[in-house]
Amino acid sequence: MSDLLILAALREKKHFKNLAQYLPKEMVDPSTSKIINWYTIYFNLYPDHEVVDLNILATLINIRMAEDVTRKKELLDIIEHLSRSEERRVGKECRSRWSPYH
Repeated sequence: MSDLLILAALREKKHFKNLAQYLPKEMVDPSTSKIINWYTIYFNLYPDHEVVDLNILATLINIRMAEDVTRKKELLDIIEHLSRSEERRVGKECRSRWSPYH
């Protein structure tokens, strides 16, 4: 799931604008390319957001892909992985901040 690192980095608008266009499509999984396309839709719909809100993105996918259950589930699973990764990262930051050795 190294593509999760790419998706995590591209969630920030500044990285997305600078890097997404240079990412060779043949180097990433097709589902990763689809999520990147959804990031484009997200940033067009919410131009004032600096980071993709994964809950909003999941809602958009649910609404717009209501008929295509298989593809929708595949994309929502990726978003779920991204959410868990973000929760773990934030948890580690909080624990290290409160560590007695810090």
